[in-house]
Formats: sequence, structure tokens, C-alpha cells
Amino acid sequence: MASSNSNKIEISEIETRLRDLDKKITGTVEGVRSSASKASVAGAAAVVLVIVIAYFLGRRKGKLSSTIVEIRRS
Repeated sequence: MASSNSNKIEISEIETRLRDLDKKITGTVEGVRSSASKASVAGAAAVVLVIVIAYFLGRRKGKLSSTIVEIRRS
């Protein structure tokens, strides 16, 4: 920090504060990225699960209500 005798700001003080700020921002960005990637994986898994369930329910419904056509030749 600047000494009480002088109001001048040293270059080293600016560099130190900028490095501290950079570390904080980098940590925050990395935290958000990891959260976003986890959320996107969970969302993709949920979508795949819904599609698989819909497929099997539709397949079962089709088997239960399928029509049998008998062709007779005379």
C-alpha cells in the first residue's frame, strides 16, 4: 500500500492488485465452467432417458393394439 507520507501509487501496488483480481476471476470462471459442464451432462442424460422411455412405451402400446389381418383366398 502507499505510505502515509506520500499519495503516489507505485507500479508494484497496481501489479499486485491486478494479479489478485486475476486469480479471483480465474477461480470464479473455472467454478462456473465445471458447474455448467455438469449441468449439461445431466441434461443430456435426462433427454436420452426420456427418449428411451418413450420408445419402449410406444413399442408396448403398438404390440397391445396391433391389428391382425387375415387374408383368405377362395
